[in-house]
Amino acid sequence: MDLSLPPEKGNQIDFSAFYQEACNHVGETDYLQKRGLSPEAIKHFRLGYCAHWINPRRPEAPAEPRIIIPVDNQAYQARDPRIPCYGPKKRYNGVGLGIFNKEVLKVGRPVYIVEGEFDAISIHEVGGLAISISGLGGEKRLLEYLKDNIPTVPLIIALDHEVSENLTFTIHRMQQGFQKLGIRYMQWNPYGKYKDANEAFLNAHEEFAQAIAEGEALAEALSSPDVDPEA
Repeated sequence: MDLSLPPEKGNQIDFSAFYQEACNHVGETDYLQKRGLSPEAIKHFRLGYCAHWINPRRPEAPAEPRIIIPVDNQAYQARDPRIPCYGPKKRYNGVGLGIFNKEVLKVGRPVYIVEGEFDAISIHEVGGLAISISGLGGEKRLLEYLKDNIPTVPLIIALDHEVSENLTFTIHRMQQGFQKLGIRYMQWNPYGKYKDANEAFLNAHEEFAQAIAEGEALAEALSSPDVDPEA
């Protein structure tokens, strides 16, 4: 399949065949197991592996290994498995734009909003529901989507547990957007001392599962859009 051209407006590439091929090779890496993901979750989210991935936005660049994380049929994240989870180097290449796991907004239960796809999958692993905005800045895309897809369930803002100006700005913009749209929401930290959902999932599984369930229970009790419990 020719992936040398990036998706273009009105003429997007359908990556379905590429995802299937990547799924067929997922056994060639143990990276997903190191992130604590079960075979069921790997299959459910169509996670895959490409040993010689070529960036469709930079076809002249050398091929590199990537974990393939489908967002939808026109967008995916390509994660370099050679780079540690936390550090200054760029770990992801985004191809196309989308909202990871947005289907859960129609399930009828409160939904967590997290930064990374592995964070959303980690919440799924302990029985919760989550969508990923694919990093800070993705909240703008989420708010655009929600304008025409107002959820009937409360949303739980649970971005990375850290302090930064960009994070503060993202949370503030998200809160303002939810209020404008009349969407019930709350802010919650289910990670304790850990940075994000996947780190908490790996290091404090039981406490993390309990915190996810507790946050969902609190969200179900929301009666107004400006209720904002703090962890």
